[in-house]
Amino acid sequence: MSADPIPFPQTDPDFPPPLEEEHHEDLNGHAYAPTTKAVLWASSAPWSESEIPRRPWVVHRYLLRGSVTLLSGAGSAGKSTVVKAWTVSAITGSPFGQFQPPGPLRILSYNVEDDRHEEYRRLSATLRQFNRTPQDLAGNLMLVGPEDIGTLIERDTFSGKIRFTEAFAELSDLIAAFKPDVVFLDPLVELHTSDENDNTSLRAVVAQLRALARRHNVAICVLHHTRKGATAPGDPESSRGAGAIVGAARIVFTVCPMSDEEALDLGVPAANHKLFFRLDGAKMNYTQTGDPEWFQRISYDLDNGESVAAAVPWNPPRHTATSDELAAILKAIASAPSPISPRLSADKRSFATLCLRFGITGREDQRRALAAIKATYGVTEALFTRPGKTKGDTATGLRTAEGEPSSASWET
Repeated sequence: MSADPIPFPQTDPDFPPPLEEEHHEDLNGHAYAPTTKAVLWASSAPWSESEIPRRPWVVHRYLLRGSVTLLSGAGSAGKSTVVKAWTVSAITGSPFGQFQPPGPLRILSYNVEDDRHEEYRRLSATLRQFNRTPQDLAGNLMLVGPEDIGTLIERDTFSGKIRFTEAFAELSDLIAAFKPDVVFLDPLVELHTSDENDNTSLRAVVAQLRALARRHNVAICVLHHTRKGATAPGDPESSRGAGAIVGAARIVFTVCPMSDEEALDLGVPAANHKLFFRLDGAKMNYTQTGDPEWFQRISYDLDNGESVAAAVPWNPPRHTATSDELAAILKAIASAPSPISPRLSADKRSFATLCLRFGITGREDQRRALAAIKATYGVTEALFTRPGKTKGDTATGLRTAEGEPSSASWET
């Protein structure tokens, strides 16, 4: 990949078209000339279903030409690592989890936060998992970043006027010359000067990005941050700032780190669960949201001596108890000094603790084992009198079909 920018044509002074003519100026403060182009389309004729063009998906569910995809997550949640993997996947035509590019694509990435060398580091780590090299991206990847400030759209607080910066004009020219299929913009907060909580302003900002996508017939994916605090996977309202940001996007994904509860459910050791994160569809205007995707951060040693992490698809391990394990669990239930609690807790007499003896660590796997032991051997949950207590002071325990453990005072 060459570090030198490719030649590009002169800036088109008539783009982007103003949202409201009287509120838009060019960089020199001159109002845009009124357009003579019709601003509405209208049709009253019948149509043929077979002649309706198919939706212009670049990658189905993820990226659509002429539209904006929003990838929202907390800082360091994994947004950038996912985008790097999507980039390599798209250019090489290699599947990445559920991300299935139809063939080799061209990508332009505009990153305001990371410089050129950081982009090289992260992409190098990502290439390792695909068994590819930078040469495999040559000619189909353009990395773009600001020499100084990367703002694309400025909005005057008092007048409401929008101005498009030189960076916006140059980026538009680069897109026109390079002709990518997808443009990544990272992050949204650095692309504009509007109040992030102003719905009117942010609607205008995203509308201009959508206009950029339509003019160049590309899919645009914008990385955005979520609000402080816990983020619910798949919740579009978790995105930071004005609700118009999500409203103006056609496709929205959330990126969330693995929670403590999810680590328990999936059997991931507490010390390691920060290495895992998930991607969820939060808003899909044109298709179903689909199943969540899990990723693991894996570090790769680069030739420069550094170790850099990349996102690798991860499937939660599944431990389905075998017939021998179920038989051993039944024996342990029957011979326990006091009935085993059906709760999946850390209590030493819980079913979860019993499962740990057999390597069944995930809560979901333990739930399935409990269901299997009930269905296979007729184990039930029953009340028994607590040892040393009077009748009526009861607890719930697991009881075999033969009434074991026989030492328990079962309620009738």
